[in-house]
Amino acid sequence: MDYLLTFWCNVAEQLPNGALNGWSNEDIEMAADWDGESGIFHSAMIDSGFLDVTNDGFKPHDWDQHQPWVVSAKERSEAARIAGKASALARRSKYGTAQPAERLPNGSFENCSTDTERIPNASRTPSPSPNRKSEQIFGPETNEMRLAKYLFAYILQNNPKAKEPNFNKWASQFDLILRVDGRSSDDTKAVISWCQKDEFWKVNILSPDKLRKQFDQLFVKMSSTSKEINKPKPVAVW
Repeated sequence: MDYLLTFWCNVAEQLPNGALNGWSNEDIEMAADWDGESGIFHSAMIDSGFLDVTNDGFKPHDWDQHQPWVVSAKERSEAARIAGKASALARRSKYGTAQPAERLPNGSFENCSTDTERIPNASRTPSPSPNRKSEQIFGPETNEMRLAKYLFAYILQNNPKAKEPNFNKWASQFDLILRVDGRSSDDTKAVISWCQKDEFWKVNILSPDKLRKQFDQLFVKMSSTSKEINKPKPVAVW
């Protein structure tokens, strides 16, 4: 019985109309995953009446009556394709788009492309997320902005071709250094001055983010050194 069920399933999948035109005896047995002596299963199917011989090959007995859903699969698929195309054309004609409608909070359906037409003065530009914080703007006289300018002045002195940064973003990093990390403005200014005169650190500390990550190490080195460092040209931005 397992062979028979396998045979029916393979026919339904490969040839839904059941017309096994051109199939050989071996094809019948392969469709059933028959692993016995060749010819036995094919002959048994015909002798028992499960398989009819036709002019073009074979066909399972009364396939159209026993498997009407399978037999009509191709027609249903074609009908669904035509219906879908007609529905898309109707949506395009009504809404200007073939995209399907969406369910609204009240349970009704309406095409998503008409939101701006339903709501007076609605904009197609998405509004900012309510959870998104607006960027803080630091004025020129704030300690954060002054430190940002102070660091870049030294960097520019060491490399006249240095690209000017986004100072407000730099000020935001100095805000973290002062407010979150608890550094004082004077200590931060002193560390900037020291590291930008050091041959190693001046090529490695090129942003407040790098300064923040290395701050403790820089502060200890600055505090422990007693050697006088030759000053470059003074930076008068403070």
